[in-house]
Amino acid sequence: MATYDYNPGSSTSTKPGSLAIKARISSPGFSIARWIFWRLRLKELTSCKDEEISLLAEQSFDVMTDTV
Repeated sequence: MATYDYNPGSSTSTKPGSLAIKARISSPGFSIARWIFWRLRLKELTSCKDEEISLLAEQSFDVMTDTV
């Protein structure tokens, strides 16, 4: 799995990837739409057959839902 460093001065740090673009997220940076996109994506990944991915997605989803 790739890791990326967040650099607030760089628009490429927060540039939407292909899945976000398909979900009509086009602007770099953070937004409610992007937050919702990731919550939905993580929820989908909780059903992954790879146990490690499923568990990480579930933990991440729980953190996001506890935050809001």
